[in-house]
Amino acid sequence: MDAGSETLVDFHTHSHHSDGVLSPAALVERARSRGVSTLSLTDHDTFAGLEEARAACIAAAIDFVPGVELSASWRGQTIHIVGLQVDEQQTGMHTHLSQVLARRRARLGEIGERLEKRARLPGRFAIDWVRKDEQGRSARGDADLVKNSLGYGADVLAVADARVAAVRDGIAESARVSAAPRRALEEKAGNFIALDLCDGRFALYEHLAPGSIRVAAGDRVRRGQVVASLGFTGDSTEPHLHFHVADAPSPLSGEGLPFELEEFRVPGNGPPQIHRRERPAPNAVVMHPGPMNREVEIASVVADDPQRSLIALQVETGVAVRMACLEMLVGGPA
Repeated sequence: MDAGSETLVDFHTHSHHSDGVLSPAALVERARSRGVSTLSLTDHDTFAGLEEARAACIAAAIDFVPGVELSASWRGQTIHIVGLQVDEQQTGMHTHLSQVLARRRARLGEIGERLEKRARLPGRFAIDWVRKDEQGRSARGDADLVKNSLGYGADVLAVADARVAAVRDGIAESARVSAAPRRALEEKAGNFIALDLCDGRFALYEHLAPGSIRVAAGDRVRRGQVVASLGFTGDSTEPHLHFHVADAPSPLSGEGLPFELEEFRVPGNGPPQIHRRERPAPNAVVMHPGPMNREVEIASVVADDPQRSLIALQVETGVAVRMACLEMLVGGPA
């Protein structure tokens, strides 16, 4: 509308009671600021906002027209009918709108159930491993320089005897964290490796350094074998190793599966607390029981001095769930 015209009216508006974004009062204020003299609120299949809109129009000296936008079927198609100067107290109309709302809620519930069954979150139980020192720092000197990261270039190890299911290399990385480009969805994992652990379980390692991958699809690897180096490829806020287990060898197509660690230690004021066959808490700082004991370096970057280095981890999503059948992954019998 042009605020410079003599008379401004708007007979078709929606509030947040249907598919609008503003409350009825905020909508009226928007109309007042633009010089509207007559306003109708016509939310989809509801009178819920009319009382608030009417009161706001009275306060703003705007003529108010109660309205509604009705959903109807005609020749097999859904059409919308805008009604003005409606009687919001009419019993039959209230009954009709209540029935429409009930059917819509039931349909939304059905859609939600279908989405719940179909939604796939590869990183549902993912862990981001970031190497830290005793002061909690993840980089030496200028933290914006990728190669100053304490974990950059560290060995990435196979968590189990497995077959390499998929590999992607060739995605470049920037020299500075601040210069990292925005990546398309299919490149957000950066360079990656997927290991087939059998029984429909795959271990995925993401954000690997370009040119560092030492294996190819179809290769057999042994537990503790170096398969690549930690890098800064894909969509990443700093060099870190993204690790998760899923039911497909692709960063995007699988459903995340829970896993646990054979052993880790949580530092504190006294001796570190030892945890076995558990999943670390979100945002925990943990130590691995080296020195250089690769039997328990599960999906982590290897510390130069495991006795003095800490590994900080961020659990992105999901909850701590044990999965006893993942013995091969967590370090049990292969």
